[in-house]
Amino acid sequence: MKILLVHNQYSTTGGEDQALAREKAMLIQWLGEENVFEYSVSVNDYSKWQILRSIFYSRTQYCNVYDLVKQHQIDIVHVHNYFPVLTASVFKAAKAAGAKLVHTVHNYRWWCISGNFYRPTVGICTLCVDQKNFWNGIKHRCYRNSFLQSLVAKLAYAYYKKIGVFEWIDQFWVLTQFQYQQLIKLGVPANKLQLKPNMLDPATFDAANFDVANFASLATGAAAEYHATQSADQRNGFLYIGRLDPEKGIEYILSEWVKLSEQYQLTVIGSGSLEAALKRQYNQPNIIFTGALPFEQVNQYLQKAQYTLQPSLWYETMGLTIIESMQQGTPVIGFNIGTRPELIEHGKTGFICTPNQFIRTIQLAAHYPDEDYDAMVMNARAFAQNFAPDLIMAQQLHLYENLLSQ
Repeated sequence: MKILLVHNQYSTTGGEDQALAREKAMLIQWLGEENVFEYSVSVNDYSKWQILRSIFYSRTQYCNVYDLVKQHQIDIVHVHNYFPVLTASVFKAAKAAGAKLVHTVHNYRWWCISGNFYRPTVGICTLCVDQKNFWNGIKHRCYRNSFLQSLVAKLAYAYYKKIGVFEWIDQFWVLTQFQYQQLIKLGVPANKLQLKPNMLDPATFDAANFDVANFASLATGAAAEYHATQSADQRNGFLYIGRLDPEKGIEYILSEWVKLSEQYQLTVIGSGSLEAALKRQYNQPNIIFTGALPFEQVNQYLQKAQYTLQPSLWYETMGLTIIESMQQGTPVIGFNIGTRPELIEHGKTGFICTPNQFIRTIQLAAHYPDEDYDAMVMNARAFAQNFAPDLIMAQQLHLYENLLSQ
């Protein structure tokens, strides 16, 4: 089969770009480079005027995707992100050219122009879908905190739905069971939904170190050796990895962290809209800001950290940093919001808590008995195997094959 991956990159590299790159690498490995194609554009290559002029429907992007499908006889067009440059035109192009069409839902922008069902002043917000009120997202400036941009985004999405985009999409792919249930509630037919999570990085995944037999029990020689080399006393401190933006919960955990003694060390990896302000406000010895780091360097921090924190205040579609942490044997502490309880088993691979339980959970985790912590480390690594690249790619190709047979 021949696959065309379609993606609209954001101004800064994020999880969606990472997921696409991993997917493409594995598709090439399984199908061969001659059968895998990519059509990507970046927001950075277009002026605001160019984006505004074509945000409702881009004839240029339609022609580019249509021609690629026809020229290479593409079987399946798989759209990841499409907004704001590619627009709904790429969905129509794929169908008009005769390809099957798959869309991975990386955010909730079809129903919420902010993409995350979150407003900084109120937290989780579903006003637009609950009240079916066109003006809510505009009134609250939900797209880039701009009245004008929110109006344009709302109008664009209203137009996309009016011309029938959902009818063109053969399958919507979601990343978690929580997201699956959310889309059912939002009106997506169950027969169009498929669950296919993101995968771990193929470049850093070592299958030999993720053999279940080696990590299922401390009784095995491999597990005993692992226990000896990765014990609790070799790990120290807590780690936050992610954007420094309001919906990610970084402001909340920092405001709580200052209540802890200096023995509790927090390392913050990432950049974002709040970076400069947070560095000024929380300039103290036990809070370290590193800025954004390369993936390899992040892994080095993960291997040494006692826990990773996942405090997002919105409905993450998955939370890949959770799985990447567990890959390195680092348990995760996450808020009981959205997908987190699906990925973190309380007391087994980390801890789940509410925001008002955060301090108490940090204190409990920091002084968890060594033997129980070591078991948690192994449980985390074992759970990460569920997202092994070969396993996820086999699932993905099976879904493709089933779609082509319909």
